[in-house]
Amino acid sequence: MNGRRFIRRSKLAIFVAVSFFGCAYADFPQVSEQQLQVAPNVLLAGALTESGITALTNSGIMVIDLRTAQEGTAVEARQLSGLGIARTSLPIGRGISHAQVSEFDQLLKESSEQKIVVHCASGNRAGMLWAAHLIDEGVSLQKAQSQVSGIVTKDSAKDVIAAYIKR
Repeated sequence: MNGRRFIRRSKLAIFVAVSFFGCAYADFPQVSEQQLQVAPNVLLAGALTESGITALTNSGIMVIDLRTAQEGTAVEARQLSGLGIARTSLPIGRGISHAQVSEFDQLLKESSEQKIVVHCASGNRAGMLWAAHLIDEGVSLQKAQSQVSGIVTKDSAKDVIAAYIKR
């Protein structure tokens, strides 16, 4: 078995074990009205609330914002920066490309020791991106959709996830 296949299967085995046996997840503050913790250090969320942004202060949590510039990201970026909260932008529109998932994977690798909040306006794009990430890691479409079912509520988002696997 080549090295890449071994790593991919190892990640899949860990995912399956965690899914079936659970794990101790890190504590995340309530940052949004819609949020779902999907990994020990990853929280998917909708729009950050004022109290959520305050809760992120001095937490060491990094924010990945999936909203586009037209959604008012500059205001939040200034607010987070002023509070010393690490933030990066990865704009996601109505679909997801392999390049976006690859960039997301790189962010996850670079921040593997850090808690991460991945958010958009409703949580649907965050769930779409996480599901695509899982699919690229070898998780079945059904399992990926199941893991994000608590935050992916729009049929159009579910369709994007199903279409991603066909690319």
